[in-house]
Amino acid sequence: MGEETALPGWDAVDATDEPETFRSYLDAVTGRERMRALKRRSYRLLDPTAGDRLLDVGCGTGDDALALADEVGPGGSVVGVDNSAAMVEEARERASASTAAAVDADAGRESEAATVSFRVADAESLPFADGRFDGARVDRVLQHLERPREAFAELRRVTRPGGRVVATDTDWGTLVVDAPEDVPGELSSRILDPTWSCARDGRIGRRLRRWAVEAGLGDLDLDTATLVLTDFDAGDEVLGLTGRVERMREAGALEDDEAARWLGGLRAADEAGSFFASLTLYTAAGTVPEPGRSA
Repeated sequence: MGEETALPGWDAVDATDEPETFRSYLDAVTGRERMRALKRRSYRLLDPTAGDRLLDVGCGTGDDALALADEVGPGGSVVGVDNSAAMVEEARERASASTAAAVDADAGRESEAATVSFRVADAESLPFADGRFDGARVDRVLQHLERPREAFAELRRVTRPGGRVVATDTDWGTLVVDAPEDVPGELSSRILDPTWSCARDGRIGRRLRRWAVEAGLGDLDLDTATLVLTDFDAGDEVLGLTGRVERMREAGALEDDEAARWLGGLRAADEAGSFFASLTLYTAAGTVPEPGRSA
């Protein structure tokens, strides 16, 4: 699971006809430096140390788990879980390729490294004992779940006292698209309503800190990152603008001429070099309190 898109089915990738489309999308978004910087910050908030056991929930293609393996080093371990068997298989293949490349680089001698494994699992009911991990994270996954609060609680449950929990998610209520002045503001407001995002709940980002407080986490950190896009193709790929309009049309919430006017205005702005769109993501991080100590 992962980044925002117009595609349906992030909560059921294996039920779709083309899981490769989802993998390609994740690669395209993760390839953007702004997103890579956001991920690096989330790793730091997890505060990994050598030998740690970490959990990555909604691991997708496994790239974050592999990056975290570098953080914990020899003696450490990282487990990635996803509800998609196709994603888990892809993650395993990438992990094998990464290991093979490391062996080749070391002249055929396999160097010590963290153990990385992947398995199919439900984020809302993780198959691990209480306190199993030194740290757990979830990245842009909660917005797609039926019971995101339960998934957040599961992160805390499987993290040991003193360990860190880190959750990142989008708030689609922060989506801004600067349509030309001849496009009615009311039209843009309707289209940009979080109801029409690809997420099951488009307002998860704003809830993360509250959930962290309710979960009793201490040493709270809140990080924000705004993704800015200045060309239509990139905005459409990352933000799913065309897909959003199509969903509204299919639901009878948008007329054909309104859809054409809005998208046409954005393309005209792109041709004029003035296209602008932005979206804010939030990360909440906290420490599981030690027994007998409150947050």
